[in-house]
Amino acid sequence: VLASLALCCLAVVLLREVIVPVYSRLIYWSPGIDVLVPGHTPACDVESILAAALAKLRSGQVEFGAETPHWDAKHGHCDCDSTLASSEGNCRWPEGGERMPTATIVHALVDLGRLRRSACDYLNFFLPHLMRNVSMVVYTEAWAMTYVQAVRKHMGLEAKTIVRLLQASSDEEGGIFYQLLPQMQEVGNRNFLKLAYTRSARGGRVVAKYSWVNHLKQELLRRVARENPFGTEFFVWMDAGAGHGHVRVPQNLCVCASAVPGTVTLFHRRSSAEELFEVGLNGLTEQRWKEWDFWNREMEEVMGTFFLGDAAGLELLWKDYYGLVTRLLRDGYSDHDQAMLAILAAEKPSYLRFVSSD
Repeated sequence: VLASLALCCLAVVLLREVIVPVYSRLIYWSPGIDVLVPGHTPACDVESILAAALAKLRSGQVEFGAETPHWDAKHGHCDCDSTLASSEGNCRWPEGGERMPTATIVHALVDLGRLRRSACDYLNFFLPHLMRNVSMVVYTEAWAMTYVQAVRKHMGLEAKTIVRLLQASSDEEGGIFYQLLPQMQEVGNRNFLKLAYTRSARGGRVVAKYSWVNHLKQELLRRVARENPFGTEFFVWMDAGAGHGHVRVPQNLCVCASAVPGTVTLFHRRSSAEELFEVGLNGLTEQRWKEWDFWNREMEEVMGTFFLGDAAGLELLWKDYYGLVTRLLRDGYSDHDQAMLAILAAEKPSYLRFVSSD
């Protein structure tokens, strides 16, 4: 009996201290849950990246994409009823939407120790988004704050910019989900062998800090919506690495297709909402996800890269999202935001709207 107990203890230690860390490196993640460490500096030259970014901006190497639909250049604001924009497709102004909506974009940038993409890669990815002429709140670590501030200053957008230090010193500053990191990693460790057997041992299921940073989106967007530092009606989450630096973004931002009070708009990969529910999310329930999808399928139907809503809608989403994450953790499951959003979307709550990302 003692020998069996000793072997079991040894197996647990090997799994936690050897197998999972080695596997994490094989899938390009540094092991462990150390994030938001005070004084952390990434393993790349941030000053050189900043100098190169400013040089590109001065020389005009980084250009904006086509202007956003519904932008009224003459009056300098969005007009969702503008005849300049198409009234068809995904850009159409929905019934009940605000005609001249205003929005704040929220970003976050944290060095998670991703081995295939360095923190400086993400600074390069972030550059086009920082050029936008829009009110912006950026949460990041100390090493990236100067970069963000310098780029926004170069663009003449200091008055539309708030940069906040993201740290782990308390619930308010470090976040509610940060407190769940140890439990997320423990759950990932327990599920690792079965996930490996089904070839589903991917990032968010076994690397807790990846799930954490994706759940953090909900927390930070809700926080900004509650504070509303720029007095806008809508709040947009946009991943700092969206487009990986290859997509030219418009200079301005209009959220006409999503500007319905009391709602949150999620973007999906299907051609229509009908196809999303009839094909992509057909039959999905929380129970089925726990029994089958978690072990066999990567849920990418609903995107977490960007989404938006007003303060009332985001409060409703937060309640459901946080409840789902904590409930699944209690039951022994952990995954990133796209899985959570898919499960919630499948329930079709009245406050959620769905738009194709095409």
